[in-house]
Amino acid sequence: MLRLLICSISILFTLPALAESLHVKSGESVTIEAGQEWLDLKELILEDGATVSFAPDVRRWQVSADKAVIGKGVLISGAGLAGEQGGNGESVTGQADECEDGVAGDSGEQGLRGNSGVSISLDLKVHSWGDLKVITSGGTGGHGGAGGQGEQAGAIDKCSRTKGGAGGAGGDGGDGGNGGNVRIRYSYLESSSLTGPLNKWLEVENRGGLGGKAGEGGKAGEGSKGRYINMRTLTGSKKWIPGGQAGVDGAAGQQGRSGVDGQLVVEENMVGQLDKRIQQQVSAQAERIAQQALLAKQQALEIENKALLEKLADTQTPQPAIDLKQRPNDIASELSALTESHKEQAEKINRLENLVEQLQRQMQQALEALETKQ
Repeated sequence: MLRLLICSISILFTLPALAESLHVKSGESVTIEAGQEWLDLKELILEDGATVSFAPDVRRWQVSADKAVIGKGVLISGAGLAGEQGGNGESVTGQADECEDGVAGDSGEQGLRGNSGVSISLDLKVHSWGDLKVITSGGTGGHGGAGGQGEQAGAIDKCSRTKGGAGGAGGDGGDGGNGGNVRIRYSYLESSSLTGPLNKWLEVENRGGLGGKAGEGGKAGEGSKGRYINMRTLTGSKKWIPGGQAGVDGAAGQQGRSGVDGQLVVEENMVGQLDKRIQQQVSAQAERIAQQALLAKQQALEIENKALLEKLADTQTPQPAIDLKQRPNDIASELSALTESHKEQAEKINRLENLVEQLQRQMQQALEALETKQ
């Protein structure tokens, strides 16, 4: 009991590791076994020519993947198996005892129902997609067995005519299996270059299986043969005794009914696509605001450089000779004018810095608004 408990715990802890990813290499195949019907994957990678099939006892496969990479010529094969054919009815060979009617042949058995296709549900965030074919058609119903042949009637010697045995009825064909339902819900990752509906790279076959053919009815046994007997009559010394009737041929069985077609739903995950569009809008708006801020900074630098150049030019311009008594007043005037010019340049720079801050606040408000929509 302790060993069984330890094994069970070990299995429980190893299962999540199997669900990290499913990777089928080019041209290879994998069979989904019982216990793998529900997979929550980080990655689903099916390379070119990869095939996914299913064990007979797997009736459903549900997969979600954070990243799906589907190659070209990929096949998911979950068609139902055909039903077994019904057994043939046993024939009664030979001839019945003298003066006995023939025994009827046995009826054929009904064909078994075809298996339904695997129902498949995929919830994928697509990175790349070549083309995928999904087959979940129902299996064909088994054909009905043939009816057995009836026994030949016994000979007549000292008795009246005898009848042949009836043929056995044919078995009914088995019903076809239902097609498996297919549901694919997808969204494109931001890293994907794909656009438009996924249907153009997808082929699905999920029709119901055909019903099995009806079994043929068995042949009837022959009736007793007529013969002459010794008896004096007006026409001579012999009299013709007619033979017995043949049995009735067995009726054919009925054709099996076709299975029900599976449903197909392919839908785009609008929530995922909305997230992608919001991210794109946020990135674009952030880029525009950053460009405006950069332009404003460039303008501020240009104004500052211009002011420095003007100051340098003023210091290099020759000054006319002036009276030394007037020099202090002239210097004070020049300093006052230069100070005023610097104040104007500083005010322009402050205005540009305020504009940059305003643009940054607008960008933050836009980001908060987009997050609220999500």
